[in-house]
Amino acid sequence: MKTNPIKIISIVVIILSLLIISVIVYQQRSTIVANTLQTGKNIVNLFPLGTANKKPIWNSTGSSTDSTLAGGGESSVPKIEFEKITDNPVASADVIDLPGASSTLIYVEKATGNIFQIKNSGQAERISNLTIPEVFDAYFGLDKSKNIRVVVRSVVNDQLQAVILNLNNTTAFGTSSDTSLNITKKPLASNIKSIAISPKKDQLLFVEDLGSRAVAYITDWDLKNKKIVTVLPFKDWIISWPNKDIVVFQTKASSDVSGSVYYLNLKDGSFKRIGNNILGLTTKVSPDTKNAIYSSSIGQTFNLAVRNIITNKAVNYSPKTLPEKCQWFSNSTAFVCAVPSSLPLSAYPDDWYQGNISFEDSIWLYYTANAQSTLLHSPEIVTTGLDLLPQATDDFYNFYFIDKKTSKLYRLNGDAVFDPGA
Repeated sequence: MKTNPIKIISIVVIILSLLIISVIVYQQRSTIVANTLQTGKNIVNLFPLGTANKKPIWNSTGSSTDSTLAGGGESSVPKIEFEKITDNPVASADVIDLPGASSTLIYVEKATGNIFQIKNSGQAERISNLTIPEVFDAYFGLDKSKNIRVVVRSVVNDQLQAVILNLNNTTAFGTSSDTSLNITKKPLASNIKSIAISPKKDQLLFVEDLGSRAVAYITDWDLKNKKIVTVLPFKDWIISWPNKDIVVFQTKASSDVSGSVYYLNLKDGSFKRIGNNILGLTTKVSPDTKNAIYSSSIGQTFNLAVRNIITNKAVNYSPKTLPEKCQWFSNSTAFVCAVPSSLPLSAYPDDWYQGNISFEDSIWLYYTANAQSTLLHSPEIVTTGLDLLPQATDDFYNFYFIDKKTSKLYRLNGDAVFDPGA
């Protein structure tokens, strides 16, 4: 059989062309990976977090679990510790500054109401054994004598019942079964609808339902020196106290309801609307109150943005998540969020609130200066399926989360990226 020379030449040309294309694609991929790595490094180096002596640095050791950034084994983000702290479900957690032990983690067990503390990243100590079953949530603070105070809300006969506990912060009870401990318990009014704690954790703000209207007032932990700060036309508010002078009032969110958010200025008493007519509105305001992370419902999904309250300009952010899954840095330059790996079509945030859908999260860092984001942690096999809710962060770049599915407490240690000694 006679071979056609034209056919042979054509085959050779095709093979050579494929080889050339493969080399070009490989070189372009290497360039993209290198640029991605450099972009991530530039983001952290250009926008330092924390105080002047806590500048973020990049560490050349460790490896990322994100294959799109790792570039065939090259380091992108240093490996960050992510660990489970509790085996038992937790209702709420926070960080407080105790005498001689700043950044103490404190949390309440969901089933028992027992309160634990972890000082200086040590072992958990039980500091109460007063049983309060079916804890819904808790709020933590310190009174003038630096005793730990906790508002605990529990479910009693399908109703929320709230009490204030006063604990001696020098006592750890271990496994003691003694019930005659020096803990005082004071019930709160049953018509309290919302609670917020001041940034210094020395005051409380309550929204109390009076029937035809609601009243917001501030008080100390002894429930003395009450001061009414505003009267409201309705009772259902989500409130937060990010700044000593500003309390944030947000209407409850639903995908088919237009929401609003307001600033209550405690200095002059003004009640100013900063956002209105936004479907499914949820927010998380920065500590300096100049920026607000917010989401808005769009069909069966939602949009994530940060609005500058001063300029009234908004910038979209990606990857998308809900503001409830975010935690601001204390200097308001950046925030950390638990971000779903995928977002099924659904009514947001309703279906997530109600548990009809859940997420599998990784953890991302976002900067307000340029709307950039970078991956901090991608879950290992043993921690996949976590739907994380931020609780607090401390001076050592520990970020605390509760898994919405199991209510177990987790810690992400950011020291590998944000070196306190740098």
